[in-house]
Amino acid sequence: MNDGRGFECERSQLERAGLSSTEWQGIDDTATRVNGVNQVCEVITNPFYTSYHTVAHKDRHSVLNILCGHNLQYRFNEEARALLTVWKLPKCYMECLEADWPYATTLSRFQTGQWLARHLPQLGSPPVSSVWNALGLADYHWQSEWPVVSPLVCDDAPQREWLTAEIGLCWCMRGDTTKSLRRTPLTLERFCVLLARAFSYQVAPTPAEAVRLRGEFERVFGPVTGYVALDKQIAKTRAKQEQLLAVLWHPEIPLHNNASELAARQRVRKRDISFGPRSEAGVWAWDILQSLVATCCKLGISFYRYIHSRLSASGNIARLGDIITARANQLNLSASWATL
Repeated sequence: MNDGRGFECERSQLERAGLSSTEWQGIDDTATRVNGVNQVCEVITNPFYTSYHTVAHKDRHSVLNILCGHNLQYRFNEEARALLTVWKLPKCYMECLEADWPYATTLSRFQTGQWLARHLPQLGSPPVSSVWNALGLADYHWQSEWPVVSPLVCDDAPQREWLTAEIGLCWCMRGDTTKSLRRTPLTLERFCVLLARAFSYQVAPTPAEAVRLRGEFERVFGPVTGYVALDKQIAKTRAKQEQLLAVLWHPEIPLHNNASELAARQRVRKRDISFGPRSEAGVWAWDILQSLVATCCKLGISFYRYIHSRLSASGNIARLGDIITARANQLNLSASWATL
């Protein structure tokens, strides 16, 4: 493998292996300027790999396309109908989809664009985004050719919602929010104790401890303190209870997205030094090589040895995707899903 296409192929393989290696994935993003234009770098990671993707927009559709291996397709079915109902698509547009869309048929992006231009040319900006997202999500969750992520471990940015069946929110972010107010040390102390018990639960999970942790969470984030700003933050945290307590059902998922944030920081450091790529070829090189470097680091492989192996065709180092799969089988970081 002595050209860029070989590295691109290996990055694609390691992404597929990485997405298959655990039911959950961590995600974060950071800004990237491409030829002076603001874009976004999305970082997908777990204990076995890290993958970087520079996209034009920080939105749900872009993240979904990454999770699909950049092969997103579109389908109108019951899930799409339910999503569009929740997102309050006007009735006239819904009726058009129900009447004219080839039901339960998968279309490409080009075919979907043609269909929308022909049947719903008057569709405005917010509704058309909802339609694209709903049709894409419906096909992503329906298809079986590419791994489907169960929960994302992330912050509560709105573009993350609806992508997966579950969300595992970062506890540390909630602690930082409480700490920043510096009004009630008792609340902060209780939160720290709760976080420590949650970490202990991951090591030795039991049904009794899960019940106790849920009760403790409700006690910490239940009372009214009298400080308006703090009470608002506590209410927001209480509203996210199920997403924060996802660890009770799946002890393997981390209680924070520090790994994703640290991976995103690597892009920040590169951005500080090089400012940003100047072309699509530069974006391609940044994303692929940063993914390979970060994944080698996760696997404990010298990147120098990896590059030497690939350029010399010595075969001293196996495909990164194969290494990821082997280690994932050994560690089994998705054991709790098998019991559901």
